Order: sequence, then C-alpha cells, then structure tokens
Amino acid sequence: MVLDFADTEQRPLAQCWLYRWQERSPFAYARGMEFIRYADHARWARLQDDRLVSMRSGDCLAYRVGDVFYDSATKEPVYYEKS
Repeated sequence: MVLDFADTEQRPLAQCWLYRWQERSPFAYARGMEFIRYADHARWARLQDDRLVSMRSGDCLAYRVGDVFYDSATKEPVYYEKS
C-alpha cells in the first residue's frame, strides 16, 4: 500500500535550514512544518502556504519565492533555504 499526500497538504520539510540573508549564517532548522531557532532551539515559526508565520504572534514574518524568504513588510530578502 502506497500512501501519498493530497495536493492540498504540505509535505514536511526534510533537513531544511534557514540562513540569514546578510550574514549567511544558520538561523533555524525545520522540524516537520515548524522552524526551530538554532541559537536557543525554541519553536520560532511555522511554514504555511509559503509563508513563515510566527509561533508567538501568528503574524506573517516572511514569504517564500523559490528558496528565498522576503520580509512581509519591506519585501527585502531576509532568509534563504538550504537543504
């Protein structure tokens, strides 16, 4: 029996890291659909429909285009993804 995800479901991120755009340093890593901040290993954000949503406030922190995340307010690149 083969199980597959429905088109409307998002697949968990596999060994995905977010790096800061300016510093090119690791910032967070994926666990399921959540990103864990590397500095303190706290749940930081959740990926929903190509948007990083804050675990604390529920606000959109950034949106993804390809493997780059752009700040939702300034539209500047803030993170990029490395698999």
